[in-house]
Amino acid sequence: MSDKPSKLHKILKELVDRTNSDSKRLRILEQRNDTLDSRMNSLEQFMSEQIRHVEKSMLQHEKMMNNWDMRVTRVEGALREVMKHVKKLATTTKIQELEQLVDIYNPISSNFTTKEEVQSMIEKKIQESGKA
Repeated sequence: MSDKPSKLHKILKELVDRTNSDSKRLRILEQRNDTLDSRMNSLEQFMSEQIRHVEKSMLQHEKMMNNWDMRVTRVEGALREVMKHVKKLATTTKIQELEQLVDIYNPISSNFTTKEEVQSMIEKKIQESGKA
């Protein structure tokens, strides 16, 4: 019978060792789980901050784009107005024609004849054609 308590004692010791080992493994797993939970929480918090930052940045970019869109629209309108005025401006050939007309009718550089001079020239021509 002495052998039985010793065997029972060994079995009990083995069971206690296994239980202790399992408890130790369970604690390690729980610690790892806690560490992973902590990391996940930190990651979630970081991601939330990043998402807020990106959303804020997107809003700023959207405002900038709207501002640029308004500016481009204003520039296009101003450009249309300028083009209307440019179309109304005289071209180079028209200006040259006007300069030629001014030169022709310029009393300083042109030779105008008076009515009397024209009548005298006509009479002279009539007399010359009558003599011939």
